[in-house]
Amino acid sequence: MEVVVLDDSGESPPEALADLARTLADVLDSVDSGKVTVRVLPPGRPDLATLVIESGSPRLLAVAADGTLRRA
Repeated sequence: MEVVVLDDSGESPPEALADLARTLADVLDSVDSGKVTVRVLPPGRPDLATLVIESGSPRLLAVAADGTLRRA
């Protein structure tokens, strides 16, 4: 599996970094092969990050401020 992380948070990492890390770990545990691209979004956005999962059917997910996932 290939994992790419793009950090656009600049000098202000998300306050809920632990929640984001836990959510990402859960997603990575569920993917056996392919590519996962994670983009940590700039401050002031409603979501913390987006995930593009290219394994089987491609999916675009958003990670909310509380670490929950939803389809984007």
